[in-house]
Amino acid sequence: MGRRTLDEPPRRRLAQVVGYALPSWPLMVVVTPVILYLPQIYAKETAVTLATLGTVLLVSRIFDGVTDQLVGYLSDITESRLGSRKPWMLAGTAVILVAGYFLLNPPATAGFSYLLLSMLGFYLGWTMVSVPHTAWGAELSGEYRERARIASFRGVFNNVGSLSFTVLPIVLFALGVAATSEFTLQVLSYAYAFAALALPVSVILACLAAPVGTPTGQCRPSLRRLMLSLRVNKPFWNYFGIFFLHGVANGMLYTVAFTFHDSYLKIGQWFPYIAAAYVGAVTASVPLWLRLSYRLERHRSWAISWMIHVVVMQGFWFLNPGPDAVWGAAAVMLAIALSAGANLVCAPAMLADIVDYGTWKTGAEQTGNYFAFQLMGVKIVQAIGGGLGFYLLAFWGFEVRPDAVNDQRAVVGLLSTYIGVPSVLFAVSIVLMWNFPLTARRHAIIRRRIESRGRFPPRA
Repeated sequence: MGRRTLDEPPRRRLAQVVGYALPSWPLMVVVTPVILYLPQIYAKETAVTLATLGTVLLVSRIFDGVTDQLVGYLSDITESRLGSRKPWMLAGTAVILVAGYFLLNPPATAGFSYLLLSMLGFYLGWTMVSVPHTAWGAELSGEYRERARIASFRGVFNNVGSLSFTVLPIVLFALGVAATSEFTLQVLSYAYAFAALALPVSVILACLAAPVGTPTGQCRPSLRRLMLSLRVNKPFWNYFGIFFLHGVANGMLYTVAFTFHDSYLKIGQWFPYIAAAYVGAVTASVPLWLRLSYRLERHRSWAISWMIHVVVMQGFWFLNPGPDAVWGAAAVMLAIALSAGANLVCAPAMLADIVDYGTWKTGAEQTGNYFAFQLMGVKIVQAIGGGLGFYLLAFWGFEVRPDAVNDQRAVVGLLSTYIGVPSVLFAVSIVLMWNFPLTARRHAIIRRRIESRGRFPPRA
């Protein structure tokens, strides 16, 4: 089975791109609660404590990062009639559905062991789908703008999935199925039921609709070549260093956001409405950031979005707990959302460019390995951020139980954890991202040099 040349169509058909991106929708319906809401829900409705949550999040995300790299390597070297990425997505779907059943349908007595084992299984399945899926997208086109277009479609479907879960408690409440519009274990159970039906169908449709893609390397991937490629790929280490800081900040934000709104501002019943508006605004902002990434360098567009985020999030300092906080929290979240679309456009497209740099240096195509290595790093640092967030809340003595009363020390600790520390980390990331070295002009030169090598030999 030989590799194809790089004389692919400059622009994929809409049906191919939509088909490729479709699995992100049901996948994010179950991933969103695991990342954003599950810790708070477990702390309120099961026997799990905040300190336990911090440990489980840290261990599971580190495990997730390690398996990212393994799955990336194995998907790079897999050969089948379906290509190298699709078989892994099909297998990963089965793993997600088995582990997700236990994770999203826990008994009230669930403790450390139950949460850890079910979460490890869920993250393994998520890795088996997401790593090959992201690498596959990078192989669908090597053209600078087309990569951003493909990434944008996947980002939009990611947000559609997040939005679908976010509005689920609102819909259940309106139908009389749920007694409240808050995020609860009941909502998690319904999210799983949707994914159990939609995820297998969408993955199969993606495999049928989208082509295999065109790897850009001349040599069979190997761990030795990956290490060589990483060692000589200076743009990657620049990118990874930025993501270390950014990932820790995001990890703290993601894990503490629901706690801030639910246990501090006391607007938990309104948070699904705010979160739904947030996701909708992020999705609506994607075309804007896509166009801006065409006019500016990708890294400059991304840095500008982070600047907006840091400035706007300071508004959280001025919110007082109570029903009136709904409008202020919604205004801040919507303003942040309008900047967040850049994450969906710029991140995968920039890493695909970095992969090309490594391919030019070594001759080996390592797309899956690169995306896996990046995801491994991001998940580990987000695990550090998430675990740190809950450890800090425990240190400051902040309680999330409905009948808990938090003193001034605990409140200041929560605000510092949710706003102060992430703002500092974001600020440093902005400075580093603004001067990122791999520009559009340099990437065009690299692609021409790769393409000048001609037809790729068959794999051994």
